[in-house]
Amino acid sequence: MGDGWRYERKYLLEPTEGAVLAATLSAVMATDGHARPMLPDGGPPRLRPACGYNVRSLYFDDDEGHGLRDKLDGVDERFRYRIRIYDGNDGAIRFEKKTRRGDRVRKESAWLTRGQTARILGGDPDGWLETPSGGPLSPLCLEAYAAARVGALRPAVVVDYLREPFVYPVGSVRITLDTRIRCFLPPRATSVDAFFDPAPSGWPVLAEEETVLEVKSDGALPAFLRELLPNAGPLPTSFSKYAICRVGSPNGPDVAL
Repeated sequence: MGDGWRYERKYLLEPTEGAVLAATLSAVMATDGHARPMLPDGGPPRLRPACGYNVRSLYFDDDEGHGLRDKLDGVDERFRYRIRIYDGNDGAIRFEKKTRRGDRVRKESAWLTRGQTARILGGDPDGWLETPSGGPLSPLCLEAYAAARVGALRPAVVVDYLREPFVYPVGSVRITLDTRIRCFLPPRATSVDAFFDPAPSGWPVLAEEETVLEVKSDGALPAFLRELLPNAGPLPTSFSKYAICRVGSPNGPDVAL
């Protein structure tokens, strides 16, 4: 699309659907270059993807839960902030703002250090003003600092899952299958040691092998890929791992809805 906006569609697959689709995609698409072989863990063969990585994201919201409400209500234009890591790696910490307009999304990002992340999780707004290696302050971190100063940026939930990623160059297509979706809430969500622990953890919010399929592209999908997608069509844009984790945790929603 040329302006940073991409189309995003989501589907919820039963275990058999997820296994069949993963096998099919592996025959027609390349695996994301960051994926690595996942070691067997003694469970059923599809309980862990053949190649992939662990994704862990700490999402923020304000004290009134407006971000969650906007999501559940399907507000057409909305955004949320998160800190994301892969496989517990504290050398590549990304702070991201994801903005949605209907079925299109755009991401802005900035790098954080582990020490900076510790200050942020500890509730210190000045942590957003640190600059890795003494470089210039990211406008996105300055935006987060302003929000944190007025109580509009508090840790809300950590979402943890295994991701199996596939890519196709035409249209910059990216298809991911996410399983073992789990979450943990404050105060554990604000523990630096828990956040960087590489072992998948938290409360399961879906059955272990239920799969969230996400399809992202710059434009229309190639016809042969469209034919592989579930016939039921995409889920409403109000659906997300973030929402089901905040609403489906053992203690129920963490704000009044």
